[in-house]
Amino acid sequence: MSAGAVVFRNPGRSRQALMDPASLTVARVALAVVWVAASVAKATRPAAAVAAVRAHRPVVVAGAARQVAAAIVAVELVLGVLLASGLAVRAAAVASSLLLLAFTVSAVSTAAYPLPGAGVEPGSGCGCFGRTGRQQGARLQAAPSNPGYIVARNSLLVVVSVALALPPGHSHHP
Repeated sequence: MSAGAVVFRNPGRSRQALMDPASLTVARVALAVVWVAASVAKATRPAAAVAAVRAHRPVVVAGAARQVAAAIVAVELVLGVLLASGLAVRAAAVASSLLLLAFTVSAVSTAAYPLPGAGVEPGSGCGCFGRTGRQQGARLQAAPSNPGYIVARNSLLVVVSVALALPPGHSHHP
């Protein structure tokens, strides 16, 4: 064996460390913070939340943007509260996974097929956390909205959600 080679005597042990109760608690609270932050960002800037939903019109019915934005705020807040409190964690984690996958499909679809006249400039933000960013002159420079970034971030959050949704003691190895 060469110098510096790493030997994994028990690869299942590293998986177990990631699935131990303390790690899952940290993951649960972190996911709760993400949902609450996203909900509060949209709730405090409802016009921006509606504009973000309108930008995703290839996925959302045109006349329903206000209702969809309000529903997203409510669902994100409920998921965050459930996860933070430890109530119905598996159900909230499954719902988180599904919502994140829907958001990812919508973001990629909108990037691939932007809606002319939606009032959202390319790169102006996905609306995931309201219109976050820094003010630059009269324009708001949004947080990263690159579809690759959104897919990577959401994929990580889906992995966390799936880990929380698995039954206790679940193992993938034989």
